[in-house]
Amino acid sequence: GFRDAPGLVPYMELSLQGKSMLDSLVAQLGKKPGDPELLSQIAESYVVRVDEAKALEYLGQLEATDPKNAEGRKEEAVLGRADLFRRKKSYKDAAAALQALAESGVKLKDERSLLTDLGLYYCRADDPAKSLTYYKKLIEKFPDADAYNAMAWEYSQRKINLPEAEQAAKNAVALKNEPGIMDTLAEVYFAQGRFDDAIALAKKEVAAEPDDPYFAKQLAKYEAAKSGKPAK
Repeated sequence: GFRDAPGLVPYMELSLQGKSMLDSLVAQLGKKPGDPELLSQIAESYVVRVDEAKALEYLGQLEATDPKNAEGRKEEAVLGRADLFRRKKSYKDAAAALQALAESGVKLKDERSLLTDLGLYYCRADDPAKSLTYYKKLIEKFPDADAYNAMAWEYSQRKINLPEAEQAAKNAVALKNEPGIMDTLAEVYFAQGRFDDAIALAKKEVAAEPDDPYFAKQLAKYEAAKSGKPAK
């Protein structure tokens, strides 16, 4: 279902010739040097393959087509670099690439995604202070439940900045009181060892979504943690 039948035909024809769509794109670029759309597709293909040298080469060419980010290509290129580093689990490098873009002064097309990723990558790079800085910037500019929830969830999973995570999760629940958001607050309580609080919230989630096995599994996890027995 990824592509419809007409869209799949070119891939099949290339496969019969022993070639890939990437080969076709590179050939097209030879006829249209500097074409941003072709550069974008080629760079993305190399990022997905985690071919660092080729990915950085084409991302650099893509960025050069739009150094002031008028068309969003510079931003796209930097996000591509960050994604490459993320796939390599080089979160410090991913965060550094995004921070440089954030501080470059160019007008961004999707500042929300940039700030969210900065908070996430610095968290995974074991830099709680910088992570908190960018999550706070995210919430300052986009003070909605999803922004609070993104911060609280990541911290609950990494067990860092838990006081800030608890407040963020409570703010998220106050703005959007639904099981998926409540689950994050329960996870914060769980990370703090507050099993009774986590269980109480999980019971509300199960009552609201009785047919969803995820919430039942979460409740079982918290109850097992309280009893000191492994969850079934």
